Amino acid sequence: YLFAGLSVTHFNPQTEVCNGSPTTPVEACNGSTSLIDLRPLGTEGQFKGEEYYTVAGGLAFGAGFKLSLNYEWSINIELSGRRLFTDYLDDVSGTYPDFDDLQNLRGNTAVALSDRSNPGIGETGRQRGSSRTKDAFGMLTVGVVYYFGDLKCPTPK
Repeated sequence: YLFAGLSVTHFNPQTEVCNGSPTTPVEACNGSTSLIDLRPLGTEGQFKGEEYYTVAGGLAFGAGFKLSLNYEWSINIELSGRRLFTDYLDDVSGTYPDFDDLQNLRGNTAVALSDRSNPGIGETGRQRGSSRTKDAFGMLTVGVVYYFGDLKCPTPK
């Protein structure tokens, strides 16, 4: 079968940081890490209250097939994709912000997480991501289905 339609996706970009120091590489933390939400940090210089939405519409499409093993059991395999109407699924869209402005607006953690490249390559206005294309993702789903019902064909009269 083939399918296409609309979808709604909720997302919350996060990153793993060392407890107490977001600038320390995670590999050097010795297991003392935590997850931090990126949206509230405005890592591209978004003003407070102007952060991107965490719910986005998109196009859903895909194909799959069902293989019946017997009356009760089947295996379903589906390959599908979602093309979203946002570019912030990964918290990256446009350019690097002015780090001094970001420091004043959001603090040290926002500056540290705005450019995690090693060594830091962020320069104000330099491309951080591509805002020309929106985000997308794909899924391969394999499922085993058991039919609990009993569908009887009517007897002819």
